Amino acid sequence: MDHIPSLPKSYKGNTELLIWVDLFTGYVIAKASASRIAQTIAESYEECVFR
Repeated sequence: MDHIPSLPKSYKGNTELLIWVDLFTGYVIAKASASRIAQTIAESYEECVFR
């Protein structure tokens, strides 16, 4: 997992980018986020990776 903070604000209010990479296949998942709060990151992880 990687985190890119402090991006310009999008029209939906997102300023962060969360990125997950599957080390076996190289598959990349990225999700925009509005905050760095652990709860928000955990929910994004659950939503994107365990779908």
